[in-house]
Amino acid sequence: MTLTAAQLHHIQQVFVEVLARSELRHIVRAYLAEDLDAITSAVLPYSEQVADLLQWANERERVLDLLRYARLHKPSSARLTELWREAQTWQEGETTEPPLAGHEVREPGDSSQYGTTRNATPLPLPSRLTYRVDVAVPDQVRYGIAFVLAVTVRHPASPVLDDGDLKKVRSGNALLAWRKRDTIAQLRLEVIAPECRVTPSMLAFHWDPEHDLPVYRFSLVPLSSGPTSIIVQLFQDDACIGSASVRTAVSQEPVDSAALIVESCASARPLLVGPQLLALQTALVAAFSMQTLREMVAVYLDEDLEAIAGGGNLKAVAFNLIEWAQRTDRTHELIDAAVQANPHNYALVDWWQR
Repeated sequence: MTLTAAQLHHIQQVFVEVLARSELRHIVRAYLAEDLDAITSAVLPYSEQVADLLQWANERERVLDLLRYARLHKPSSARLTELWREAQTWQEGETTEPPLAGHEVREPGDSSQYGTTRNATPLPLPSRLTYRVDVAVPDQVRYGIAFVLAVTVRHPASPVLDDGDLKKVRSGNALLAWRKRDTIAQLRLEVIAPECRVTPSMLAFHWDPEHDLPVYRFSLVPLSSGPTSIIVQLFQDDACIGSASVRTAVSQEPVDSAALIVESCASARPLLVGPQLLALQTALVAAFSMQTLREMVAVYLDEDLEAIAGGGNLKAVAFNLIEWAQRTDRTHELIDAAVQANPHNYALVDWWQR
């Protein structure tokens, strides 16, 4: 659908208030597969860039997509959440948020002091659907060695998660608010593990509640020995709707040095060739602009992008960066850093999950 000038101006004001230019550039690149500077001039003031982008998106009936992706990128923003809910009413032909049942609204064109009133039609109340959050980890892990946390959300009647060597499984309940008119739910998982380094610590996704959620996996590195607790929380909008917790034991037992060398090499330096290398390069190009890639390398890898992966365009730089990571045994570190810097990018997270 195309929006009115007033609606576009309203979105423009919120975007300028909530999103930095670099964030908007990233959203356009990662979710719309477009270049902001190709859509609008980079020399314009930021507010005018936003106006040009919204006009471009409106001509293609993609404004609501852009708004949805902005909210997905910044789920903690109350302003974006409020704007998204308001935009849902636009799709139904309304221009304001429908009032609650029993409230009175003025009829259009009524100029009397109080006006003729009518009862507003309320939105249907959401159903409360019960689901089960399953989490699984190994019975025992080792200090400093990464292990996998598997998470899924399932219907209560579905089988409990069974994920190979992850023998310790725990479950918790979740209560999802759902309206029949909705087609997908926008949720996110957050992992809380103070004694571990977690990658990614948060994962946002779309979900059809009629089906079980696919299994998502997180990488955790224990930072101390002894029992460690892991909590997984499920969020809808900004509300926690469910959680599950699990404990595992972190051992600091000495291991055979030859075995440790083999394990370290296998985990730190995977050899990416052919389709794997191309897939990672494609994911990086989709997830980052040149500027955000430079920032990710500086913040998470403590390196200078131009010094380690100089190249003419983003695609060439991404390829050179992967080659550098493989030469220096830092491929896993690069992948973890990319996911931490951009946990909302589905192409990147899906590649990391594989």
